[in-house]
Amino acid sequence: MMKMKKIAVLNYSGNVGKTTIVNEVLQPNLPDYEIITIDSVNVSGKEKIVFRGADTDKIFTELLVQENAILDIGSSNLEQYFESSNEAQELLEYIDTFIVPIVPAIKQQNDSIKTIKDLIKFGIDPQKIFVVANIVDKGEKAIFDDIFAALKKLSVNVCQTQIPKHELYQNGGSIAKRAADNTDYAALIEDARQKGDSEKLRKYSNKFVVQRRVMRLNDIFVALFNEIVH
Repeated sequence: MMKMKKIAVLNYSGNVGKTTIVNEVLQPNLPDYEIITIDSVNVSGKEKIVFRGADTDKIFTELLVQENAILDIGSSNLEQYFESSNEAQELLEYIDTFIVPIVPAIKQQNDSIKTIKDLIKFGIDPQKIFVVANIVDKGEKAIFDDIFAALKKLSVNVCQTQIPKHELYQNGGSIAKRAADNTDYAALIEDARQKGDSEKLRKYSNKFVVQRRVMRLNDIFVALFNEIVH
């Protein structure tokens, strides 16, 4: 496993899946890591450690205090922080791994490239940067062709494991926790069928379908984590 004591998930654009990667890919596999959220807009209230982009000294101090940490850096603060070049340079030197999610939207793709180029400009080794394609529709994969070509020239790591477009978050709860649900819905379906309970039969059949989809998505998250750390 590669050295990965301090991880930053970042992008100049919002709505690209930074928090998804933190909560669904990293945290379940690194439960002892402290999550440090740097954002002044998209704060849910569940975060234990939250800073604003201007709190440079506090952020740096917390990064030194925590032996293992995941930084979820919101787009509203990233450019502001990078503009204070001396402070940014100091902080970035203490981060081992950088994860930049990308999505189909062209504006976000352009922002992603700018994020990566600025990291490299600050002296970050491109091999420490991992790019993850998110919200990937099977029928629209070609929309990533141009950005993949640009990323190849930058010599960063483009993860082969991609996060598909889905609607499973609408049902609430962590994907990892839901995937750990070992309820035998197949047995419940058969029991409802034997009893002629059509309402429960439909209910358990729906839960069985969702459970399978959740497990497949969690397998993707685990595969993505393994690709980043090995």
